[in-house]
Amino acid sequence: MTSPRPPIAMMQGGFFKPEVTRILISCAAGLRIQFDQLGPKDEQSSDCGKLFPNWATDPDKVEVLSLREACNKIIHATDIRFDVVVPDAAINPDEEGAYYQPHLYLYGSKGATIGAPSCR
Repeated sequence: MTSPRPPIAMMQGGFFKPEVTRILISCAAGLRIQFDQLGPKDEQSSDCGKLFPNWATDPDKVEVLSLREACNKIIHATDIRFDVVVPDAAINPDEEGAYYQPHLYLYGSKGATIGAPSCR
């Protein structure tokens, strides 16, 4: 028999993803505003993630994203998925001990489906 989860843990579980998504979008928008006001900088061209433009048909085609491009992808994403690890998932239906990896998978479209950039 498993013990009930504490109320604080239950609240964290219910609000974690929306809150992290809100903060992520807010930071991306703030960075874009700063980039627009200050002009090009070296940080904007750094490797900040990968875009798989045709994931379903050509998973080997990869484009490196700059910080500015990654911010654009975050702002315009239609779906943001977290990389969650559930220990012993096959025998752990309550997902006890689950934790989030520092990776996101963003989905959206640019005329056609653009795939899933993985910002790491």
